[in-house]
Amino acid sequence: MTTNGPDDLTHSVWEKLGPVEQAREWESFRPGTFEQVYALAQLDSEYRRKEAERASQHERRLDYIAVYTQILALIFGLGTVLILAYIAKYYADHGAAGDGARIFSFGAGSVVAAFVGINVTPLANRIKKRTSKRKSK
Repeated sequence: MTTNGPDDLTHSVWEKLGPVEQAREWESFRPGTFEQVYALAQLDSEYRRKEAERASQHERRLDYIAVYTQILALIFGLGTVLILAYIAKYYADHGAAGDGARIFSFGAGSVVAAFVGINVTPLANRIKKRTSKRKSK
């Protein structure tokens, strides 16, 4: 059961206590047992809530890292294309425009293909996985 508010927290704690007859037996055997069991149930509920929150923060951090990695890869890819354009211009300025065009087109094409194939696919899979988790809840 998910805990959405203070009322839900109490409700989930009560669900973990067990049958009333068992609590009566515990109380008759050792007074104060019910309070101890209730306190343990509250601690367990709080622990589960904190673990869920910690897992959520971890997923958020992983998402930030994935985005930063994608941005860094984009910057390096664009830098490579700019360097290839500069090399192609150098070739064109020295009378070998065809060679410069080939260097630029093959180099830029391979950089774009590598960027799309390697970097976009894991991000798309991660987004797809997260949206499917939200739909299932």
